Amino acid sequence: MSATRSPTTSARCSRRSWRRAARRPLTDAPAAARTFHYFGYGSNLLGSRLRESCPSAVFVTAARLSGYRLAFTRRSTRWDGGVADIIEAPDAEVWGAVWRIPLDERPALDRQEGLHLDPPHYRRIGVTVTTRDGTDLECLAYQVATREAAHIAPSTTYLDTMLRGAAEVGLPEGYVEALEAVARAAPKGLGEPSDPRQSNGD
Repeated sequence: MSATRSPTTSARCSRRSWRRAARRPLTDAPAAARTFHYFGYGSNLLGSRLRESCPSAVFVTAARLSGYRLAFTRRSTRWDGGVADIIEAPDAEVWGAVWRIPLDERPALDRQEGLHLDPPHYRRIGVTVTTRDGTDLECLAYQVATREAAHIAPSTTYLDTMLRGAAEVGLPEGYVEALEAVARAAPKGLGEPSDPRQSNGD
C-alpha cells in the first residue's frame, strides 16, 4: 500500500471504484471488466471450497491486507464453531488469496456468505491489497455484519480448511504458523499488537 494513503482512505477509494465497476453494463464492458478480484482470507483460501460457489474462479496471487486483523467473531452452524472476520486495526495485516471471478458468479458467492439472510451473516466491502512484489489490487472482500463475540474458537474442520488453503496459495510461513495456533489465540485475534491494554472491541 502506498505510504501516502491511510488504510481508511484506501478503503473509501476502493469502495467507490468497486461501485463504479459494478454499475458498468456487462454487454458494453471489455472482458476484464466482466470479472472482479475477490480477497479470500477464511475457508475460501482453499480453491475447492470457493469453487463450490464460483466454479470459474482463478487464483491470481497471495496478498496482504493492511489495516485489518483476522478474528473469529461469528458462530457458524455449518462449521460448528467460529468463522473468520476482518476487523479494522491500524497496525495489523491479514494475508489471503486473490481470486478472479466472473461477475455472473457473484450472486452465488453472496449466497455462500449469507448476504441473503435476515440478518445477513456478512457484508461486502472494497479493500486494497498488496502483493509480494508491491502491486496494489482493488478487491471485493466480505466482513462479518453482526459480531457475536470478540473470539469464538473455530472448529478443527474449519481451521484445517484454512490451513490447506494457506498452503495451497503459498501464504507466508509465519502467518501459517499463527493460523496453526489460532485455537489457543487470545480474543485479540491474529495480527493485533500484543499490548494487553489494547481493546478487543470492534
